[in-house]
Amino acid sequence: MDSKFKLSEVKSREDFDEITRVIWDAFEHPLNPFLRIMFYLKSDGPEHRTIAKAACSQGLFEIHSGDASSRWVKINELGTGKMTACANWNLHETNPYELPEDPPIATWWPEGEGRNFATKFYTQCVSHKPTMYNKPHLYLNISATMPTFQRKGVGGMLVEWGLKWADEMGLESFTEATQVGKPLYEHYGFSVIDVITVDKTSMAIENPSEEWKELERRLLPNIQCVLVKHEDLEVAHN
Repeated sequence: MDSKFKLSEVKSREDFDEITRVIWDAFEHPLNPFLRIMFYLKSDGPEHRTIAKAACSQGLFEIHSGDASSRWVKINELGTGKMTACANWNLHETNPYELPEDPPIATWWPEGEGRNFATKFYTQCVSHKPTMYNKPHLYLNISATMPTFQRKGVGGMLVEWGLKWADEMGLESFTEATQVGKPLYEHYGFSVIDVITVDKTSMAIENPSEEWKELERRLLPNIQCVLVKHEDLEVAHN
Protein backbone atom coordinates (compact mmCIF):
# COMPACT_ATOMS: atom_id res chain seq x y z
CA MET A 1 0.00 0.00 0.00
CA ASP A 2 1.33 3.45 -0.92
CA SER A 3 2.16 5.38 2.26
CA LYS A 4 0.93 8.59 0.60
CA PHE A 5 -2.65 7.34 0.77
CA LYS A 6 -5.00 5.97 3.40
CA LEU A 7 -7.88 3.56 2.75
CA SER A 8 -10.83 3.52 5.14
CA GLU A 9 -14.52 2.64 5.18
CA VAL A 10 -17.11 5.33 4.59
CA LYS A 11 -19.05 6.09 7.75
CA SER A 12 -20.60 9.55 7.45
CA ARG A 13 -23.30 11.16 5.30
CA GLU A 14 -20.86 13.96 4.43
CA ASP A 15 -18.56 11.47 2.72
CA PHE A 16 -21.16 10.99 -0.01
CA ASP A 17 -20.72 14.57 -1.19
CA GLU A 18 -17.04 13.80 -1.73
CA ILE A 19 -17.86 10.43 -3.29
CA THR A 20 -20.10 12.22 -5.77
CA ARG A 21 -17.32 14.66 -6.63
CA VAL A 22 -14.89 11.80 -7.26
CA ILE A 23 -17.36 9.78 -9.35
CA TRP A 24 -18.34 12.70 -11.57
CA ASP A 25 -14.74 13.78 -12.09
CA ALA A 26 -13.65 10.24 -12.93
CA PHE A 27 -16.59 9.36 -15.17
CA GLU A 28 -16.55 12.63 -17.11
CA HIS A 29 -12.86 12.43 -18.07
CA PRO A 30 -13.44 10.68 -20.41
CA LEU A 31 -17.23 10.58 -20.34
CA ASN A 32 -18.71 7.26 -19.30
CA PRO A 33 -22.25 7.35 -20.78
CA PHE A 34 -23.58 5.24 -17.92
CA LEU A 35 -22.99 8.22 -15.60
CA ARG A 36 -25.50 10.27 -17.57
CA ILE A 37 -28.03 7.45 -17.51
CA MET A 38 -27.72 6.84 -13.76
CA PHE A 39 -27.55 10.50 -12.69
CA TYR A 40 -29.95 12.72 -14.60
CA LEU A 41 -28.54 16.07 -15.71
CA LYS A 42 -31.04 18.48 -17.23
CA SER A 43 -28.37 20.65 -18.85
CA ASP A 44 -24.67 21.30 -18.50
CA GLY A 45 -25.11 24.68 -16.80
CA PRO A 46 -23.65 25.15 -13.29
CA GLU A 47 -27.07 25.39 -11.60
CA HIS A 48 -28.29 22.10 -13.04
CA ARG A 49 -24.97 20.40 -12.31
CA THR A 50 -25.25 21.44 -8.66
CA ILE A 51 -28.80 20.07 -8.49
CA ALA A 52 -27.79 16.81 -10.19
CA LYS A 53 -24.80 16.26 -7.90
CA ALA A 54 -26.89 16.91 -4.80
CA ALA A 55 -29.44 14.35 -6.00
CA CYS A 56 -26.64 11.91 -6.76
CA SER A 57 -25.13 12.28 -3.29
CA GLN A 58 -28.46 11.82 -1.55
CA GLY A 59 -29.41 8.89 -3.75
CA LEU A 60 -26.14 7.05 -3.16
CA PHE A 61 -26.46 7.60 0.59
CA GLU A 62 -30.05 6.34 0.70
CA ILE A 63 -29.26 3.25 -1.37
CA HIS A 64 -26.28 2.44 0.84
CA SER A 65 -28.21 3.04 4.06
CA GLY A 66 -31.01 0.71 2.96
CA ASP A 67 -28.79 -2.10 1.68
CA ALA A 68 -27.17 -4.38 4.25
CA SER A 69 -24.89 -5.82 1.56
CA SER A 70 -23.28 -2.45 0.79
CA ARG A 71 -19.86 -1.27 1.94
CA TRP A 72 -18.19 1.86 0.63
CA VAL A 73 -14.46 2.45 0.93
CA LYS A 74 -12.51 5.61 0.20
CA ILE A 75 -8.90 6.61 -0.29
CA ASN A 76 -7.65 9.92 1.03
CA GLU A 77 -4.35 11.59 0.28
CA LEU A 78 -2.30 12.00 3.44
CA GLY A 79 -1.37 15.58 4.13
CA THR A 80 -4.21 17.17 2.19
CA GLY A 81 -6.93 14.78 3.38
CA LYS A 82 -8.44 14.94 -0.11
CA MET A 83 -10.57 11.99 -1.23
CA THR A 84 -8.93 10.64 -4.37
CA ALA A 85 -10.86 7.42 -5.04
CA CYS A 86 -13.81 5.39 -3.81
CA ALA A 87 -15.55 2.10 -4.38
CA ASN A 88 -18.77 0.33 -3.47
CA TRP A 89 -18.60 -3.42 -2.85
CA ASN A 90 -21.66 -5.58 -2.20
CA LEU A 91 -21.56 -8.91 -0.37
CA HIS A 92 -24.24 -11.39 -1.45
CA GLU A 93 -24.10 -14.49 0.73
CA THR A 94 -27.05 -15.98 -1.16
CA ASN A 95 -28.34 -15.60 -4.72
CA PRO A 96 -29.68 -12.02 -4.89
CA TYR A 97 -31.75 -12.86 -7.97
CA GLU A 98 -33.60 -15.86 -6.61
CA LEU A 99 -36.91 -13.99 -6.73
CA PRO A 100 -38.09 -12.43 -10.00
CA GLU A 101 -37.99 -8.65 -10.20
CA ASP A 102 -40.15 -6.21 -12.14
CA PRO A 103 -38.53 -4.72 -15.25
CA PRO A 104 -36.51 -1.64 -14.31
CA ILE A 105 -37.82 1.85 -15.02
CA ALA A 106 -35.56 4.90 -14.90
CA THR A 107 -37.85 6.80 -12.53
CA TRP A 108 -35.04 9.20 -11.62
CA TRP A 109 -35.51 10.74 -15.10
CA PRO A 110 -38.53 12.99 -15.75
CA GLU A 111 -41.41 11.30 -17.55
CA GLY A 112 -41.12 11.39 -21.31
CA GLU A 113 -38.82 10.31 -24.11
CA GLY A 114 -35.69 10.80 -22.01
CA ARG A 115 -36.96 8.37 -19.38
CA ASN A 116 -37.86 5.87 -22.08
CA PHE A 117 -34.34 6.13 -23.51
CA ALA A 118 -32.72 5.80 -20.08
CA THR A 119 -34.87 2.79 -19.22
CA LYS A 120 -34.01 0.96 -22.44
CA PHE A 121 -30.31 1.79 -22.02
CA TYR A 122 -30.21 0.78 -18.33
CA THR A 123 -32.11 -2.46 -18.96
CA GLN A 124 -29.51 -3.57 -21.48
CA CYS A 125 -26.70 -2.77 -19.03
CA VAL A 126 -28.11 -4.90 -16.20
CA SER A 127 -29.96 -7.70 -18.00
CA HIS A 128 -27.02 -10.11 -17.61
CA LYS A 129 -27.05 -10.03 -13.82
CA PRO A 130 -29.86 -12.53 -12.99
CA THR A 131 -28.23 -15.25 -15.10
CA MET A 132 -24.53 -14.50 -14.49
CA TYR A 133 -24.58 -13.35 -10.85
CA ASN A 134 -27.12 -15.92 -9.58
CA LYS A 135 -24.93 -17.28 -6.79
CA PRO A 136 -23.24 -16.07 -3.59
CA HIS A 137 -20.58 -13.51 -4.61
CA LEU A 138 -19.02 -10.12 -4.08
CA TYR A 139 -19.91 -7.40 -6.54
CA LEU A 140 -17.86 -4.31 -7.26
CA ASN A 141 -20.68 -1.94 -8.09
CA ILE A 142 -18.74 1.31 -8.51
CA SER A 143 -15.05 2.17 -8.53
CA ALA A 144 -13.80 5.65 -9.35
CA THR A 145 -10.45 7.41 -9.21
CA MET A 146 -9.96 11.09 -9.89
CA PRO A 147 -8.04 11.58 -13.16
CA THR A 148 -5.15 13.38 -11.45
CA PHE A 149 -4.61 10.39 -9.17
CA GLN A 150 -4.88 7.62 -11.75
CA ARG A 151 -1.84 5.36 -12.29
CA LYS A 152 -0.72 5.98 -8.72
CA GLY A 153 -1.95 2.67 -7.31
CA VAL A 154 -5.11 3.91 -5.61
CA GLY A 155 -7.46 2.05 -7.95
CA GLY A 156 -5.59 -1.14 -7.19
CA MET A 157 -5.95 -0.52 -3.46
CA LEU A 158 -9.74 -0.49 -3.88
CA VAL A 159 -9.69 -3.75 -5.84
CA GLU A 160 -7.32 -5.45 -3.39
CA TRP A 161 -9.54 -4.52 -0.45
CA GLY A 162 -12.56 -6.23 -1.99
CA LEU A 163 -10.66 -9.26 -3.23
CA LYS A 164 -9.21 -9.86 0.23
CA TRP A 165 -12.76 -9.89 1.54
CA ALA A 166 -13.85 -12.26 -1.24
CA ASP A 167 -10.98 -14.64 -0.46
CA GLU A 168 -11.88 -14.64 3.23
CA MET A 169 -15.48 -15.49 2.31
CA GLY A 170 -14.45 -18.03 -0.33
CA LEU A 171 -16.52 -16.27 -3.01
CA GLU A 172 -16.20 -15.19 -6.61
CA SER A 173 -16.20 -11.49 -7.46
CA PHE A 174 -17.97 -9.80 -10.36
CA THR A 175 -17.80 -6.34 -11.87
CA GLU A 176 -18.30 -4.43 -15.10
CA ALA A 177 -15.72 -2.16 -16.71
CA THR A 178 -15.12 -0.03 -19.75
CA GLN A 179 -12.38 -0.93 -22.19
CA VAL A 180 -10.23 1.69 -20.46
CA GLY A 181 -10.78 0.22 -17.00
CA LYS A 182 -10.59 -3.46 -17.99
CA PRO A 183 -6.77 -3.85 -17.77
CA LEU A 184 -6.78 -2.92 -14.08
CA TYR A 185 -9.13 -5.78 -13.24
CA GLU A 186 -7.31 -8.23 -15.49
CA HIS A 187 -4.12 -7.37 -13.60
CA TYR A 188 -5.83 -8.61 -10.44
CA GLY A 189 -7.00 -11.86 -11.98
CA PHE A 190 -10.41 -10.95 -13.39
CA SER A 191 -11.43 -12.48 -16.72
CA VAL A 192 -13.91 -11.14 -19.27
CA ILE A 193 -16.96 -13.38 -19.56
CA ASP A 194 -19.18 -11.14 -21.70
CA VAL A 195 -19.20 -7.82 -23.53
CA ILE A 196 -22.36 -5.73 -23.55
CA THR A 197 -22.76 -3.19 -26.33
CA VAL A 198 -25.48 -0.56 -26.23
CA ASP A 199 -25.55 1.10 -29.64
CA LYS A 200 -27.92 2.49 -32.24
CA THR A 201 -28.90 -1.01 -33.30
CA SER A 202 -29.85 -2.21 -29.82
CA MET A 203 -31.53 1.13 -29.00
CA ALA A 204 -33.47 1.39 -32.26
CA ILE A 205 -37.17 2.30 -32.09
CA GLU A 206 -39.73 3.28 -34.69
CA ASN A 207 -39.98 6.99 -35.44
CA PRO A 208 -37.47 8.23 -32.86
CA SER A 209 -37.94 11.82 -31.69
CA GLU A 210 -35.27 14.49 -31.97
CA GLU A 211 -34.64 14.11 -28.24
CA TRP A 212 -34.03 10.39 -28.70
CA LYS A 213 -31.66 11.03 -31.60
CA GLU A 214 -29.75 13.60 -29.55
CA LEU A 215 -29.33 11.16 -26.67
CA GLU A 216 -28.10 8.56 -29.14
CA ARG A 217 -25.56 11.03 -30.48
CA ARG A 218 -24.29 11.97 -27.02
CA LEU A 219 -24.33 8.61 -25.24
CA LEU A 220 -23.82 5.85 -27.79
CA PRO A 221 -22.12 3.53 -28.16
CA ASN A 222 -21.60 2.27 -24.61
CA ILE A 223 -19.44 -0.83 -24.28
CA GLN A 224 -18.90 -2.60 -20.98
CA CYS A 225 -17.05 -5.80 -20.18
CA VAL A 226 -18.45 -8.22 -17.63
CA LEU A 227 -15.65 -9.69 -15.52
CA VAL A 228 -15.29 -12.43 -12.93
CA LYS A 229 -12.55 -13.22 -10.44
CA HIS A 230 -12.88 -16.82 -9.38
CA GLU A 231 -12.49 -17.96 -5.79
CA ASP A 232 -8.88 -18.24 -4.64
CA LEU A 233 -9.04 -21.84 -3.53
CA GLU A 234 -5.63 -21.77 -1.81
CA VAL A 235 -6.65 -18.82 0.39
CA ALA A 236 -10.20 -20.06 0.97
CA HIS A 237 -9.13 -23.46 2.27
CA ASN A 238 -6.29 -22.33 4.51
